[in-house]
Amino acid sequence: AGVDIASEIIKFRAIKPSVTSRIVSAFADNESLLGLSLKLGKLFSPIMNSNFGKSIVLPTIAKNNLRRRYPTRISNIGEIAFFHGCADNLLHSWVGDSVFRVFDRLNLKISMPEQKCCGLPYEVYGLKENLIEKAKFNIDNLENFKAVITGCASCLLRLKEYKSLFGNNDPYKKKAEELSLKCFDICQYLNKLDIDYSIFDIPGETTITYHNPCHLRAAGLRKEPEKLLRKLSDIKIIHPIYSDSCCAQAGSYGYIHFKEAKGMFSKKREEYSKMRADYLMTSCPACQMKIRAEMGDRFKVVHPIEILSDRLGNK
Repeated sequence: AGVDIASEIIKFRAIKPSVTSRIVSAFADNESLLGLSLKLGKLFSPIMNSNFGKSIVLPTIAKNNLRRRYPTRISNIGEIAFFHGCADNLLHSWVGDSVFRVFDRLNLKISMPEQKCCGLPYEVYGLKENLIEKAKFNIDNLENFKAVITGCASCLLRLKEYKSLFGNNDPYKKKAEELSLKCFDICQYLNKLDIDYSIFDIPGETTITYHNPCHLRAAGLRKEPEKLLRKLSDIKIIHPIYSDSCCAQAGSYGYIHFKEAKGMFSKKREEYSKMRADYLMTSCPACQMKIRAEMGDRFKVVHPIEILSDRLGNK
């Protein structure tokens, strides 16, 4: 019928956001409380790292977040901005480390500007005013860069769609339109450059399979990760039949509807169980967590940029 169901649900929720969503958002926006909760969360690491914890997609909190690990990278001025998003900053992740390693090797100057959550989680629960506040903050802090890259498909889609939040007479409308033109998925950005990919050569064949995140497909970029990895030598890519099927994590959905989410993943689980691959790549932190929980240690579940970083070895 041509109806965008997700958009209609978000509009409805924005009319009167739930009390719970307001409380949770206020908690998440309070840096002191959020920081304390993350520290307390580390006390439960034995549970989170257990088979039970992994099976319910519990995220592993980073001992030191990305910004603390790389304080010299923090700057609102530079050529390329890395919008790391919440997950790759606060949770256990090697995406940011891999970005810096690969971009440094390619002599690409990259910085981490001041940034807030892209706002997508707040939008989903109807908190539009909170979303707009975060959008303005991010627009102001990203406008001085020539390019903005992100490893999170959800963040990318939200950044590129900030322009829809403002009226034609709002000065942020033009700024958001300009931002949209310089926002790129990491793979998409690297595919635009003239790179000597021989620096990533390693002996032996690497086998890779993949999952296409919903938001990367929505941004029209589903082919970019494979396009990038095809430029490397001795790469074998296994194409899953259900590569475009949602992993069923979808933010909080996988927690609230745990049994349904496991059922939705069942076809992917069956297919992946028959595969032998070194890596399973996907450009979404939530998808990575879901696939790790479902598939255990069968694959090294990574963002494509991590594969490039691994192939640098000690170079």
